[in-house]
Amino acid sequence: MQRPLKTMERARVAIYGSLPPPFGGVSVHLNRIIERLREEGIPFCLYEQRGKSIPERNVVASGRKLLRFVHFLLCVREPIVHFHTSKVSAIVTALVVLQLRRRKVILTFHSERLMRFYRTSTRLTQLAFTFCLSKVHHACLLYTSPSPRDLSTSRMPSSA
Repeated sequence: MQRPLKTMERARVAIYGSLPPPFGGVSVHLNRIIERLREEGIPFCLYEQRGKSIPERNVVASGRKLLRFVHFLLCVREPIVHFHTSKVSAIVTALVVLQLRRRKVILTFHSERLMRFYRTSTRLTQLAFTFCLSKVHHACLLYTSPSPRDLSTSRMPSSA
């Protein structure tokens, strides 16, 4: 097992998300990602949305409040930023700010929420959102089964 980083200065990847508990899709996925990064020796720092700080695992408390999020976007030092969110406003804000700061962005989508937003938006909003997404360095869609709110509108197969 890889030893923790001595300082955050060496981190190359910033991950913005939440760790378990509670145990669920996004938090478990992030836990697996940081373990894999550690195994591969890739320096990272996880900015934890729920305010947890675990220095020995390179986890820094960030928080969900708007000012904390904006502070993260304006101050993140790592050249690569990996987001785990389905909030359209957060994605658009992050892409605009991080593009201006010349950071590479990786987005992981964990639900069909963005597709539903896109399908129900005006053409102008779709074009603006498509432009923002074109600035993403890499995108990943993880979708295993619909949430109860997605059951009536889901077009994606369930893994169950």
